[in-house]
Amino acid sequence: MIVFTGDIVDEEHTIDNAKYLIEGLVGVAPMYYVTGNHEYYTWGPYGGAPYQEFQELCLDNDVKILDNETCDIEKDGAKIRISGLDWRNSISNLRDVVGYADLSYFNILLCHDSSKFNYFSEYGYDLIFSGHIHGGLIVLPFVGGLLGSDFSFFPKYYHGLYWDKNSIMVSNAGLGDARVPRWNNPREIVCVKLHRDKEDK
Repeated sequence: MIVFTGDIVDEEHTIDNAKYLIEGLVGVAPMYYVTGNHEYYTWGPYGGAPYQEFQELCLDNDVKILDNETCDIEKDGAKIRISGLDWRNSISNLRDVVGYADLSYFNILLCHDSSKFNYFSEYGYDLIFSGHIHGGLIVLPFVGGLLGSDFSFFPKYYHGLYWDKNSIMVSNAGLGDARVPRWNNPREIVCVKLHRDKEDK
C-alpha cells in the first residue's frame, strides 16, 4: 500500500505536482490519504490550498481519503485495519472520531501530527504514520531537528522511528519544501515491510 500523511497540497503551490505524483502511482498499489494542516489553509498567492480539486483528483484515481474513517485489508489471511485521522481532529479526542485499535487486527493509524505521538500511543495502534514536522527543517549535526511546525525548538518526534507503549511511529521528513528552507535534511520516501508472525495461523 501507499500512504500519504498530509500536506500534499498547500496555499503556495498549484496542484500540478500532486497530480503528477498521484497519476504516476496509479496501479502500483492501493493508496490511502489523510489530511494535513496545509490542505485547510484558505489564504496564499493562489487563493488558498486547492483541497477540493485534490479531493476530486483522489476520487478519479482511486485514492481512499480516510477522513476519520477506517477500512479493512486482508492479504494471505492476515487482517490489517487502517484508520485515518483528519487534521482538524488530530488534537481532539481520538476515541470519539476513530476509536481504539481492534486487537483482532494489525492496526495502522495515519495521522499528520507526529508531535502528538505520546497521546496517540494510548489507543493501541501497532503502527502510526505521520509527518508535519518535516524532519525538523534544519538538522544540526549531533543535535537533530531544529524546528517544529509550530516553530518551537528541538521537537521531540522530528524524524525516524519512535516507540511508546505498544506503538511504533514513523515520522517522515517528506518530499516538499517549507517557508524555512530545509538544511541537512534530505527529502525522503519511507518503505516499511511488514512481516507476519510465523506462529500466527
